[in-house]
Amino acid sequence: MYVLNLRHNNLEAIDIQSWEFFSALTNCTSLEWLSLAENQLHGAIPNTIGNLSSILDYLYLGGNELSGTVLPSIGNLRNLTFLGLGNNNLTGTVEE
Repeated sequence: MYVLNLRHNNLEAIDIQSWEFFSALTNCTSLEWLSLAENQLHGAIPNTIGNLSSILDYLYLGGNELSGTVLPSIGNLRNLTFLGLGNNNLTGTVEE
């Protein structure tokens, strides 16, 4: 699988257990494009975000209810050309 677009699907994650689906995405080693935008994702982005496909080019998580800091592990995604985190309640910066 190269593209996974789950934008506008009413996906909900409100606690650590409901974020388990995200950890499963780390098994998708060919994933280049991922959108989970404009769903009902709440709380902190899981630390496993840095374990997503090393060839991931596009990651869009905007328009959710994400909060907390932008995790340094996002910096592990070296091939990103687009990172969309807008319209959330996140703080911090993304380090190169």
